[in-house]
Amino acid sequence: MTILSRDKSSSNRQLRFDSKRDLWLVVVLWGVVLGLVYASLNVAGSPTPIAFKVVFIGLCLVSATFIPWILYGTFYVLTGDELLIRCGPFRHRVLVGAIQEITPSRNPLSSPACSLDRLHIKYQGSRNGVLISPVDQRLFLKELASLDPKLSLRGDGIIRGTGT
Repeated sequence: MTILSRDKSSSNRQLRFDSKRDLWLVVVLWGVVLGLVYASLNVAGSPTPIAFKVVFIGLCLVSATFIPWILYGTFYVLTGDELLIRCGPFRHRVLVGAIQEITPSRNPLSSPACSLDRLHIKYQGSRNGVLISPVDQRLFLKELASLDPKLSLRGDGIIRGTGT
């Protein structure tokens, strides 16, 4: 967790949680990046038309840049009333007041999470919710629950109650 800013009022507090990264995923994705670079080098030295080379190498290099951006640019920021989810160039906002439930998950669906050790956030306005993977899930849940008196820690998750 990184404290981006912390004032005495919790509404101005911002806490950043990096995504956990599974070793197998890091190895696979860096293998893909190296494969893209290798393919680009092979095509560059081949007797193919220049237009094909430019398009192919361009797509490979864009992809080879995009993958690490996703891998190392995935994190979550808790503000006073929002959960900001960042995954490379993609951004998503979830209002803390809309969160209904958070449960542990190992769902492999595509999501802004670099690990299969995930939290499934169900919230109003979304049919499927979102899957995230903060490094310190317990601290993330504790900090999130502290933002709304109607959110209660329950085991390894959070549930919305009637509040106080």
